[in-house]
Order: sequence, then structure tokens, then C-alpha cells
Amino acid sequence: MRRYYLSFLLFNFLLFWYPAQGQEHGLTITDIQLSGLKKSNEGYLRNFIKTTVGQPYRPLQAEEDRQQLIRVPGIGNVTVLVDTVADRQVSIEFAVEEQRTLLPIAGLGGVTDNFWFQLGLAEYNFLGKGQTLLGYFLSNNGIPNGQIFFRNERVKGQPWGYAIDVRRIGTPEPLFFPEATVNYIYTNTSTGITGIRHIGFNRKIELGFNFFVEEYEKDEEVEFPPLPGPDILSQDKLLTRLSFETNHLKYDYFYRGGSYWRAIGQSVYTFDDNSQFFSLILERIQYWRPYRTANIAIRLKAGIATNNDSPFAPFVLDSQVNIRGSGNRVDRGTAQAVVNAEFRQTIFQFSHFAGQVVGFADTGTWRKPGGEFQDLVMRKNLRQFVGLGVRLINQKVFGAVLRFDYGVDVFDTGERGAVIGVGQYF
Repeated sequence: MRRYYLSFLLFNFLLFWYPAQGQEHGLTITDIQLSGLKKSNEGYLRNFIKTTVGQPYRPLQAEEDRQQLIRVPGIGNVTVLVDTVADRQVSIEFAVEEQRTLLPIAGLGGVTDNFWFQLGLAEYNFLGKGQTLLGYFLSNNGIPNGQIFFRNERVKGQPWGYAIDVRRIGTPEPLFFPEATVNYIYTNTSTGITGIRHIGFNRKIELGFNFFVEEYEKDEEVEFPPLPGPDILSQDKLLTRLSFETNHLKYDYFYRGGSYWRAIGQSVYTFDDNSQFFSLILERIQYWRPYRTANIAIRLKAGIATNNDSPFAPFVLDSQVNIRGSGNRVDRGTAQAVVNAEFRQTIFQFSHFAGQVVGFADTGTWRKPGGEFQDLVMRKNLRQFVGLGVRLINQKVFGAVLRFDYGVDVFDTGERGAVIGVGQYF
């Protein structure tokens, strides 16, 4: 019996060991080529390839390299071609399909008495090295907004990078006081810099500092008795931001698979009164492909902040950010839990263009400023919108997804609105 077990173990060892050794040492790589490059810098792209000349050919490693290349802005798809050049020697070719990366920034949307539009230009593969350079103008109910942004993920192919951001945000915003709801014009003018450190290909840490000025001005006619809240409020602040993300997404043109996870910790210091404010945001996105022409996408987002009893709370209910159809900055809170779910069905796909219909459900709840955690489970703080959308996709242009969504409040069907933009909602 003992001899039988020894023979059985030896047989299984040889069965699994020899094929593995054959795969490991059977084919040696003599050359690695990148083809199809027009704009992308070849030296930069080679930083994402772990497959090396002189080493055994490993199909799993080549597939991992292919997925890393697809993540680079401006790369639409990559095919791995293996060619036998001599006995037990192969040449590897990564055939790259590039996308156009100089794109307009455009979007519009709104609900009753609340309209916005955005125009700008972005280059997502600046100098052919995956760098982002963009600028835009956004009008939110006639209030001017804008941004100039530059991001270099990897300086000279190294795991270090940086980003520079100059931005002005202006929006009409209701603030909720116990006595009344008061309409304000909110503006945020900021300048920031961020350092980036990649940990391998799937993880990275970012540390950023942002100096900004927040201003609130009443958008109301003078009344007697006067409405609550200051007529004008201006505060200088410094934001420190630390984030960590893990990216295991897999790309197949506009389809997605896998998961993405991010944690963001922020501290805001106000110079006027030497006060400190903290917040933590956790976000998880998961994609599935139940069959070839469909995608399921789910985003879970949870946040908690210092629970100041103030109308100037950090987390917003906003049609452009989390609940489609709700309007712009409808409500605020000091904690939030949001779930966005989409089912994307492709209805046509040609060499350049594709189209999808989308069904979605956006659900969120907020803790009122100064409130309790039980606020998150109270019906009055819960917002749920469902709706339908359309996606028009140009597969030869990076991020070229024209999005139209129309959402309706499940509990109050009179609350509804449209959101139009570029890019998937998430």
C-alpha cells in the first residue's frame, strides 16, 4: 500500500512539474517589438512591459503586460503576436491600436431653474507619454467656472509623478438653516499640487496640498426680518489629501471587468479661526460581463467627516456627482452612503462606433450636519432615482463616450431631470 501511494505521488509530481517546466523553459524570447505606434512614445510604453528578452515566454505574463498597456491613455487595444524565429525561440510583438487623445470637453444638463454647460479641450497623451493637459470653462446657471490641469503619472518612466491643478468652482447652492433655506452663490478658487508614487502597476499613493478660498454670498433680495446666515462669508483654507488606490480593471475596448478600490483621507485647516476639519471617503467599483455585449457596473461610495453643525457640510447631493436627475447641489451632509448601479447593453458595434442603452439606479443617504448616524437610515434622508440612458461611443477616440441619462425620483415622480456629458458616469 505504501508503494502504491509513493507511485501515485510521483506520477502526479511528474504530471504537473514537467508541463510547467516545459512552459517555463521551452520557449525563449529573442525579441520584443511594439507596432502600430504613431503618437505614443515607445520608450515610455516599454516601462509597462515585464516580459524580457532572454527569459522564457510566459503567456500569463504577456497577458498582464497587454492589460497594462491598454490602461495607458491613448491605447485602445493591444494584441499579443508570437512568432517562432528558430528552434525553441520566439519573437513577441505587441500590436497597438492607438486612439485620438486631443478631445473637446463638452457637457450640459439641468432640471427646472438649474442649467449648466461645459466647453473645453483636453490632451490625454501629451508628448506621447500618457500625460494629461486640459482646460475648460463651465457655466453653472450663469456662474463662471474653470480649470487648468496637468498630470504626469510617471516622470521619465519612473514610479514617481505629479499633478498641478488651478480651478474655480462657482454654483448656486441652497443652505439649510433651522429657520429657513437660504440661496447662496458659492465659489471656490484653488491652486494645488500632488505627488504620486506607484507601487508596482496596480497600486499607487498620492499626497496633495491645495490652498483655496471659499466664498458664500446670499443670492436673495433683502428681506425683513433678515434671512439667517451671513450675507457674505470668505475663508482661506489649506487642504491636505492622502489617497491610496488599487486598480485591477481589465479593458476590452469600452467594456470593463474587474475591480477598483480607493480610500481618500482629507484634512482642511481654516486660517481665520484655526479650526481643523477631517473627512474619509471609501470607494469601490466593480464590473462584470455577464455575456459578450453587456456590462454590469456598480459603485459603492461611503464618506464620513467631522460632524460640525453647519450648513457648509462637505458631502453633496448632486446630479452631476452621484444621483442623476436630482439637480445641482440639492443637499449637504457630514456622512454619506451612495450606491450607483448600471446595466449597459450594447445595441451595435462597428469598427469605429458603438452604441449602448443603459438602465440605472442611484441611491444615496446623508447624515444631516450635527446629526446622528441614524440619519443614514431615515426615510426622509434617502434619495433613490431610477432611469434610462444612451451611450454613443467612438472607439478610435480616447474616452469618447457621449452620455445622456434621464432620472426620476422613485418616491416623488415629479422630481426628475436629465444629465448630458462626455465619458461614462463611472
